[in-house]
Amino acid sequence: MRVMLADDELLPLVHLKRMLECDIGGVEVIGTYSDPIQVITMANALRPDAVFLDINMPEISGLEIARQLKMSLPDIEIVFVTGYDHYAVQAFELCAVDYMMKPVQLERLKQTVQRLQSKANRSMEIERHVEPERISYFYQVLNNLPVRR
Repeated sequence: MRVMLADDELLPLVHLKRMLECDIGGVEVIGTYSDPIQVITMANALRPDAVFLDINMPEISGLEIARQLKMSLPDIEIVFVTGYDHYAVQAFELCAVDYMMKPVQLERLKQTVQRLQSKANRSMEIERHVEPERISYFYQVLNNLPVRR
């Protein structure tokens, strides 16, 4: 699973990256950012599976970053990592996978990663079942064959 991390503070970024890559594993951190504009730009370029976002960011809040990411990358998963509990309702209205409080605890982070991996596995399973039918349909249409449904 490929993830990006965004926080305006360096220590939480380093701590979260170390936990994801060293303590949990199976997670590739493809970028860490403290500039909100850079988060949006790089997410659109790198297309990560998930973004771990702080809410209190300079210039643009993590909630607004999430809104913009969901518009351009609807399948991206958002995990909020913050010191503020009063944004939880807004976060889940944006379809966040999770809302974690700082300082991040390893066991709690493991649960979040398991949730992300479960969602990814379900999506892959759905694609496996749908794809052959789609290919067959387009083959029939392109070759002027009777379409079976």
